[in-house]
Amino acid sequence: MPFKDLATVDSILLRELPPVDDKDARLALKRLIDISMGVITPLSEQLTKPLPNALAMVTLKELSSGAHKLLPEGTRLVVSVRGDEPEEELEILKSTDATMILHELPYSEEKTSRVHAARR
Repeated sequence: MPFKDLATVDSILLRELPPVDDKDARLALKRLIDISMGVITPLSEQLTKPLPNALAMVTLKELSSGAHKLLPEGTRLVVSVRGDEPEEELEILKSTDATMILHELPYSEEKTSRVHAARR
């Protein structure tokens, strides 16, 4: 495991978790979590292949639908926002105990300025 390469970051985003039966990969992730590295995974991955103490990334739609309530008590949430959502959708952030907000605007998006989306 290249711990040296990860020394300058505090969190990593995994779009897909290793299978539950892949003990070596899961042990490596557990060790990263043990040394206070944040491991962020999508809500769907956390629900199907749970990784203890990982942060679950939810979208505003998942947050407003209450899908995050299927997670175990005490799971930390990361809310993914694009930056071009209407103010009404962003209101839910006020009532959420999110650990982090991840600004994620796809590079293929040409209609929205990255600078303007980030300033919102």
